[in-house]
Amino acid sequence: MGKPWGFDVLPGDARQTYMRKTLCELGFAVDAGASWPGRRALVLPFPCKNARAHMLKAAPLKAGDAVVGTLGEAERQEAAAQGVHVVDPAVDEAFAIANALPTVEGAIMLGIAHTAATLHGALVLVLGYGRIGSLLVHRLLAFGAHVIVCSREERELAWATAYGCHAVLLDALDGVLSLPSLVYNTIPGPVLDERRLTPLLGHAAVIELASAPGGCADDPRVIKAGGLPGKTAPKTAAEILCEAILRGLAKLPPM
Repeated sequence: MGKPWGFDVLPGDARQTYMRKTLCELGFAVDAGASWPGRRALVLPFPCKNARAHMLKAAPLKAGDAVVGTLGEAERQEAAAQGVHVVDPAVDEAFAIANALPTVEGAIMLGIAHTAATLHGALVLVLGYGRIGSLLVHRLLAFGAHVIVCSREERELAWATAYGCHAVLLDALDGVLSLPSLVYNTIPGPVLDERRLTPLLGHAAVIELASAPGGCADDPRVIKAGGLPGKTAPKTAAEILCEAILRGLAKLPPM
């Protein structure tokens, strides 16, 4: 791709600070501003709740420039009308897989901090077996935990069984809720409603890893673990983001 791009990295969590440093080390201009003679990439905070507000505060982008982040459909259409490209790391599968690692390490840290016994020998329930769930299970098994995996997908349960877990279809979840001392939810949809969650919280720490609105009923005792990469491993998370951003920019048509 060369280095024709200048970057404006907007403030956010600690990832944004490390992104600025990483891009500088790679030889890119940071804080390029509207006077930058080449193409410019505006990097929104991760996550970004109001892309439009952030974009309005920044120096205007010109045709051929790029905005980096997750935009709503209206913002995407506005960008397209101005000839501005959108690079969204969230749709980059390689990014999602790499970003699962700091998420999982942070989740294990929370599990250790919120239980009174070791993970070794603990009975842990993991709801969902996607990118995060499967990697989390792998790490928990390495600690010596006994893991129950619950999923809607029989294929995922077959893999979980092959790795030594006890696998349960989601329809049979009620039959195992009395067992764990630690529960991780990675399913982004209603799973632990009030009927299930209230008794579960009496004997288990429940950690919500799914994206908003999550899969747990509203209860202050549930440990909300959104944005873990930016909280527990911001340097690594920033490097992963930079790699995804540069991959996305490299795919854009040349000027």
